[in-house]
Amino acid sequence: MNYLQIEAFMKIVEVGSMTKAADALFVSQSTLSDRINKLENDLNVELFSRGHGPRGLTLTEKGMSFIEVAKKYLSMMDDLEDWKTNEDYRTNIFISGPHSINSFLLPEFYKKYTDSEIKLNVSSHWNHNIYNMLDTYELDVGVVSRPYGSKHIKTTEFFQERLIITYNPDYSDYSNIEDASELNKSDEIHLDWGPDYEIWYQKYWNMSKMPKITVDSAELLAELLQTENAWAVMPLCIYSYMNRCKHNIKIIENIEKFYRTIYLVTQRNVKENVQHLITDLTEFLKNAEEKDLVRLILK
Repeated sequence: MNYLQIEAFMKIVEVGSMTKAADALFVSQSTLSDRINKLENDLNVELFSRGHGPRGLTLTEKGMSFIEVAKKYLSMMDDLEDWKTNEDYRTNIFISGPHSINSFLLPEFYKKYTDSEIKLNVSSHWNHNIYNMLDTYELDVGVVSRPYGSKHIKTTEFFQERLIITYNPDYSDYSNIEDASELNKSDEIHLDWGPDYEIWYQKYWNMSKMPKITVDSAELLAELLQTENAWAVMPLCIYSYMNRCKHNIKIIENIEKFYRTIYLVTQRNVKENVQHLITDLTEFLKNAEEKDLVRLILK
């Protein structure tokens, strides 16, 4: 049993296909198959059952239970490499978050690391993908707006991000609105901001009614607010960014303040250098708290 064999096993588990796993590892399918066969021979168990068709390769019961062993093996090999180089910590840290947080709240934080000995690898993914990547040790730390249950991943409430209701005064006039229920849902530019937002949202509008348009990219909000009677909910950090870019966006001021919770997700055992990064990120968010962009929970 060796690293390449375990890596092959975990990649197949991750992508669900021998062909895709071979492509991801830049090896031929026969090489990948050979690694799995040797691994099964060394373990004297069958990890996959082979059939025909698109669902021809499935994990056996032994294969399912081997996943946790394989994760520990890969983690141990990473620790061994760290130890061999006599470094206190490895210099690469992999971090991921939703696009809205990476692009509008954390750019200044990431900028601090452009000339640092620690090399950040920053990526934007959907929340469930962040959990999957942590589960397969492709990430060291994640920031998510929607938590998922996992016995292998630690999820901690990190901070609350203020959400606001906005409009473009060249196309809409909501200056006299005093309660969110006065807004017509059919005029909304809708983007899902997570479970706290959904709870708040259901207080005012029937979920069965349709918004003006639903999108999944915050970059579209400024453009789509340039339509008649349009309004949209967005984090305050995005509004601040739009102001810096000279977009004519206003806040409906009299609406009650509301927030969404953002979560920190890591492996159960956090490495020292990752913990240093989390501490540094917490300090950065303390400054954002002074600007009312966030309310820090983890201090």
